[in-house]
Amino acid sequence: MTQAPNQNLNNKPNAFNELEQIASILSHDVKGSFHHITCFTDLIRKELDAGNIEVAQSYLSIIDQSADKLSQIISELVAYANLHKLVKHETRTNLKSCLHAAIDKLAPTIAQTSSTIHIDVSGELRIDTALMTQVFVHILENAIIYKHPNRLPEIHISSDHSEEFLTISIKDNGSGIPLKFQNQAFDLMRRFHTAPQYTGHGVGLAKCRRIIELHGGTINLDSEYVDGCRILITFPIDHKTA
Repeated sequence: MTQAPNQNLNNKPNAFNELEQIASILSHDVKGSFHHITCFTDLIRKELDAGNIEVAQSYLSIIDQSADKLSQIISELVAYANLHKLVKHETRTNLKSCLHAAIDKLAPTIAQTSSTIHIDVSGELRIDTALMTQVFVHILENAIIYKHPNRLPEIHISSDHSEEFLTISIKDNGSGIPLKFQNQAFDLMRRFHTAPQYTGHGVGLAKCRRIIELHGGTINLDSEYVDGCRILITFPIDHKTA
């Protein structure tokens, strides 16, 4: 049964909470990267003074990595902050076509990982197709990246219609998000899988939330789903065309 979007859920922070998140990122991630660069710059000076050119060069590569990380964090934060300035170009879009556009963008990844995606959706949405395709690309890509170590990725996408709402369900058989972290899933810079093979800085789902909210919808995790991760995206009926 489709339920009304809850405007007071923890994963929809107000502007003040969002500013707190950005301040935390600046004080932790950005400041940390600067400190890393400063420390290794001092070490390079010492090694050069001692004539250890090769050691100094090895430290330079570490500085390059920290600078790249810093640049990525800042770029992602700027892109996220600029989302509120976006002018949506809404058109009546077939939901299935939008999903297939996202799947086409992920075709190489899907093939490389032997992933399977099942689609059982219907209806149209009045949306900015490019923005909503970004949302689907990120959610599907996450489902593939964070796959269960003993299972090939399998994703099921379905839709549920009521008189007032349209809900899109995207569920996978991956590693999921621990229950204690689920209320933070759509916050900025929240990463729940920190192994080296997982890249990114935790901005993607926050961007998805903001894009969904720009369209008057909500995005939530189904905390009762235990076989992976299930994301529910709900739009009011005004954003659906029969």
